Amino acid sequence: MAKSLTIIRYADDICAVHPDLAIILEVKDIIGEVLGKVGLEYSESKTKILHTLQKVGENRPGFDYLGFKIQ
Repeated sequence: MAKSLTIIRYADDICAVHPDLAIILEVKDIIGEVLGKVGLEYSESKTKILHTLQKVGENRPGFDYLGFKIQ
């Protein structure tokens, strides 16, 4: 079964969901390139790579997106 990438965008908030960290890092780079072409960039301080089930670095599992707790 192929694993699909899900990208959710609302205004200036973007959320990419995929089980493979390598894919998420690639998507982050691609989004940065696309934003750069229109004179924008994402905020490093607001950009986080998280997992819904496992702790990543100092970040606990799950995340808040548009007022919803995703876990």
